[in-house]
Amino acid sequence: MAYGFTDLGERNVLIAYFGEPTLNMTLYSDADDQLTDTDTTDEITTEPSGSNFTRADITSSDTSVSTKNGDAVLDVSAQAFDVSDSTENVDSYAFINDSGELVHRGPIDTSDRSTEYVDLDQNDDVLLGGEPTTFG
Repeated sequence: MAYGFTDLGERNVLIAYFGEPTLNMTLYSDADDQLTDTDTTDEITTEPSGSNFTRADITSSDTSVSTKNGDAVLDVSAQAFDVSDSTENVDSYAFINDSGELVHRGPIDTSDRSTEYVDLDQNDDVLLGGEPTTFG
């Protein structure tokens, strides 16, 4: 017999965590920063520094939770970042909560990285607590 959250339980956990709080989303180079589960935002040293770059605010209107193939899935609306005047070579994104704490990080699909913009879309499927997270 398998134990753990049911599909409904998985959905409720994701809804409880991502349903109300505002999160900030940023970009960084994990190849350089090599963040771990115990790191904080202080360890993000490669966030784009150009004047056109801003963190994205992720609110409940940007997220939805559904069940796909028996797994709870958090869908986050597509996000775009202007890195046109930044020199950092980013390869990852991170979610930061209202308290400024690092709560999730994942890789950026390299096909989404152009010279001036980073677009996170449906190609950026990552695992969040063992469950898929889909952008756009």
